[in-house]
Formats: sequence, structure tokens, C-alpha cells
Amino acid sequence: MPTPEERRELRRIKRKIIQEHYRVNPPTKKKEKEDNMGAIHILMSLSLFTGLFLLVNFASITVISIESITKIFTGILATSLLIPIKWYRKVLSISIYEFFLIGLLGYAPLFSGLFFGLNYSLRSNEHSEIYKIEKIEMSTFFSDLILENDTLSEYAILTSFDSRDSSYYKGRKTIRYILEDGGLGLKILVDKRAIP
Repeated sequence: MPTPEERRELRRIKRKIIQEHYRVNPPTKKKEKEDNMGAIHILMSLSLFTGLFLLVNFASITVISIESITKIFTGILATSLLIPIKWYRKVLSISIYEFFLIGLLGYAPLFSGLFFGLNYSLRSNEHSEIYKIEKIEMSTFFSDLILENDTLSEYAILTSFDSRDSSYYKGRKTIRYILEDGGLGLKILVDKRAIP
């Protein structure tokens, strides 16, 4: 076991070796990348609200199921995540979480909303379709029309109505939908009326 003087001497030698090492190879302070994501966060927020505005206004009058809207949203999200993060990192100080959030809150809502907005803006060929009503299922807030052969049951926009409007549907035998063909192949509901 070393004596106290020998331990002091070993510490002194160790300090000298470390000081010599730092003199020859001084530690370099790695320059931290400045966070430049502030503008991207603002753009992401703007695209989220713009996309939601477009979705509420145009997807709500498009004859499409909720499942199909989810598939469109998910497809755009998956496509946005195919862009390599290293391309972003050439210009931005982006983390992996921000990369995912840009796709989820930026690209996906904006491009989904633009998809439905473009479908609506290129509409044409107004026509009507008539279906027989088998029964009406009343509920507290929203009620459902059950059409012959359960036709159109996956499209809530066509078969649901506000329960306060039940007087327009009770006792009616048929319903007429006025539709337009959207520019991207999805139909747009113009009007629906129950007729005797």
C-alpha cells in the first residue's frame, strides 16, 4: 500500500500528464448549431389551421367515408416522412420529433385540405340521384336514414341528419340527392331532400 507521500506524488504526476496532454491537444469546443426552427414552427401552425379550415369546408360536403379521409391523410403523412431528415438538417437544426411533427401537423393537414379544395373547385356535371327510404332511426342529436338495400350507409353525409330536422324526413318515402362530380373523382353533395 502506497504511503501518503507516494499518493501525493502520483497525483502530481497524473496532473502533469493531463496538463501536457491538454497543452498538446487542447479541447475544442464544438460549436452548437443555432436553433433556426422558429419560422418553421410558425409555418407548421399556419399550415395546420389552413388545412383544418379546408378540410372542414370541403371534406364535409364531399361524398367520402371517414375511413377514406383517414387513408388520404395517412398517405400524405407517410409520403412526407419519406423525405430524408438529412436534407432538412443541411439548412435547419431539426430534431427527429420536429421532423415527425412537420409531417403530422404541417404537410398532412395542408395537402389533405388542398386535395379536397381542388376536388371542389374543379366540379362539374350536376345530376340527381333518388333512393327509397326503408326506415328512419331516430337518435338524440343525429338520426339516420336507412335506404333500400342499405345503400350509401358508409357515407354519413348522405344518410345522417340533425334530429331537429326530423319533420322534413318523417313519413317520406324517397330522398333525392343533388350531386356534382368533383375534379378529382369524388362527388360533392349540393342538396338532399326527402320527397313524398
